[in-house]
Amino acid sequence: MDRIGLIFSIPNEYNQVLLKLLEDVLDIPSYWVRGPHEEIHFPGDSSTSFFNEEESILDNIRIKETLLSVKHDYYPIFSKFSIYESKILEKDSNNLEDFLHSRSHTVICISDVTQFMVVSKCLSIINSFEKIYEKYGYTDLEYIYYEKHKDTLRL
Repeated sequence: MDRIGLIFSIPNEYNQVLLKLLEDVLDIPSYWVRGPHEEIHFPGDSSTSFFNEEESILDNIRIKETLLSVKHDYYPIFSKFSIYESKILEKDSNNLEDFLHSRSHTVICISDVTQFMVVSKCLSIINSFEKIYEKYGYTDLEYIYYEKHKDTLRL
């Protein structure tokens, strides 16, 4: 059974976690399609987003510049990105079957503040996130396998 992703826990604390988590994939030329809902919490402020509502498709350079420009710590409550090699508009993938038939090569989700999930058609991207998991000492690693998770995992 081939793994197609992984899930692990990230700390429920204010820091620059997105920059840490995405450090390796931000340098891959790509287009990132934002999910339908994004919520980032800053100390003392209400929840917000890093991007304007109109910015539903961003390239990797824009994502990286935005994350590097954030000077305050934060924690993501919910965030989802589908990553493409070229600028393509298509329906959001909500499950593994949709993802496998989409043109997206990777989907990244943060939910409930502490759960980080990545599914990818590219093993090197999965391996990269596994190294990030080890580097920062995150916890509760679980591998995602299509046959095991196809009916239960929501993206």
